[in-house]
Amino acid sequence: MKNLIYDLKHSIWEELRDNFLLCIDIGEFNDDLFYGEDIPRVFYDNKVVLPNKIAKKAINSDKSGEIYRFVVNCFVLCIGLKLSLVQKSCEILADTYCALSFGSLDRNNTQFEQLYFIKLVEDDLPDKDFRLFTKEEKKVIINKIYLKIIEWQKNKELYISEINFLKEKIY
Repeated sequence: MKNLIYDLKHSIWEELRDNFLLCIDIGEFNDDLFYGEDIPRVFYDNKVVLPNKIAKKAINSDKSGEIYRFVVNCFVLCIGLKLSLVQKSCEILADTYCALSFGSLDRNNTQFEQLYFIKLVEDDLPDKDFRLFTKEEKKVIINKIYLKIIEWQKNKELYISEINFLKEKIY
């Protein structure tokens, strides 16, 4: 079973490694980036909490299902840490990546940020689903998202202004 869990994690890491290549080379998969116990936190001891029992369930889960999505989200959180993002920015990156990859919003605390980036993708490549993008298109979009998150992390007023503008357009 340990080999199956490792193989799943390794395959997810390799796919993400390719997708995030314009942002950073995340290097080889290292299971030490994750905290494997089930505790009620997202981050613990500068690691992402990914309980082993959830990774085990993901082996046989549907790749479009919630368990698999949770695992992918954890991996992107980990990439956010490698990119030196603060926790909130890691969450925005992970939730946005999953919203684009799985075709729906997740987690209320980053829903406006997810909508912001969905709009960015629609503006750049209208009438095209992120899941159908070429590898190169995904890399470019992910890099744009990353650069905007860095910009927001450095300039809180810009972040507030852009999210408030989005909220005004929605309401």
